[in-house]
Amino acid sequence: GESNLIALPTQHQSVAIIRDLRCDPTSNPAYSIDTGAHSRQNYGMLTSLGLCLQEKPQQFVLGCGMEDGSALFYDLRSKGSPWLVDNSAEDIGHLPDETSSIMCHIKLGNDPVLSLDLSRSCSKGEGKISLVAVAGCAGDADEISELPEADQGTVSTIKVKLANDSSNVDGKMEPSAPNMKASIRTKTRTCSIESGGKVGVSICRFRPDGRILAVGGWDRRLRLFDRASSKPLA
Repeated sequence: GESNLIALPTQHQSVAIIRDLRCDPTSNPAYSIDTGAHSRQNYGMLTSLGLCLQEKPQQFVLGCGMEDGSALFYDLRSKGSPWLVDNSAEDIGHLPDETSSIMCHIKLGNDPVLSLDLSRSCSKGEGKISLVAVAGCAGDADEISELPEADQGTVSTIKVKLANDSSNVDGKMEPSAPNMKASIRTKTRTCSIESGGKVGVSICRFRPDGRILAVGGWDRRLRLFDRASSKPLA
């Protein structure tokens, strides 16, 4: 089952793999994702990974934090996925564009994304297939202080909408969403930039129910945030 899958980095700086923990670790992985393949830009090396696995509604999404400050998201639900190792040899010439039905990306800033976690969406609309990600970036207080206030946060919450044929909301069918799409919901600071504190993020994780997220900062403090409002709880 998907609960036995784990995302791992490899010796190749832009390649992530997904393995089944029940299988021989020396065998081929289930999936192999090259974040640099067919890209129109250089994302740099892979710096963090997150995996969202859920049966109802079905969600199987890999998130990749990158050295250049981008976050990439891959929808792995399709049996014909080009990242399945069994398919990779024959489909290598048919990898998707950077924005497609099974992949999307978003730029969070200029510093590496050091931590990434994904959680199911709490949306009540039936048929709406989406999830929420939280990403923590590195950061220098002096450089960040020169940015507009709205861009000074090193913790980003991201909404990722998956492609689907149609959406049933309150009994009404909405138009289809042919492409995946990622958008920044909020950007939050860990500490005061004016104080000269260490604003970078080492780790960020959702609580299992997805309603609260924890952020571990470079200042060695752990902070809790409400996911819906992004306001600090502790």
